[in-house]
Amino acid sequence: MKINKLVFALLAALVLGACSSSPKVSPVPSIEEDAEPPQGPKYLEYSENYEVTISTPSLVVFNWHRDYYSGGAHGMQEKTWYVIDKKANETIRRSDVFKPGSEGQLQELIESALRKRDKLESYEALSSGVYFEDTVEITDNYFFSRTGVGFHWDPYEIAPYSEGIIEIILPYGDLRSLLNQKGLALAEEVQKG
Repeated sequence: MKINKLVFALLAALVLGACSSSPKVSPVPSIEEDAEPPQGPKYLEYSENYEVTISTPSLVVFNWHRDYYSGGAHGMQEKTWYVIDKKANETIRRSDVFKPGSEGQLQELIESALRKRDKLESYEALSSGVYFEDTVEITDNYFFSRTGVGFHWDPYEIAPYSEGIIEIILPYGDLRSLLNQKGLALAEEVQKG
């Protein structure tokens, strides 16, 4: 939708401030195909909003939240997070801030946080709770917060619709050994506010 692309470009230019007038912001890779809002008469309702959650001299974090309804039992919601390097004028991907080979440890931390969220014991399989599988794929839909790095899953990605959007935040203290130099520098900058 041309209007949406224009709004997104204007928002990106606004939050990037010092960046050029044509920002090179790219969507999160795992959501790239769904980055366009639903189109056509089959959608009875559609709304979206953008929220800037962090803005520092070199970083901006914002999300694009979409709600839509096409009939049936319920509507749907999706949220895409963007972590933008203001100086380089581009998206910072999860792989840009975590050390290579840290995926196994990151996976364990995420699954532990999901167990804690749903009051599952460490020996219980995730699927014994609300999750579809015993292992949850590390999402590229991530964000920096004041307290840690967040990970986001839309309804149906890892659990039933009734669970809604699932977001967890892993504290920076737990991630120190997994973040690379860039990730550590960004975490420090975000924490200082």
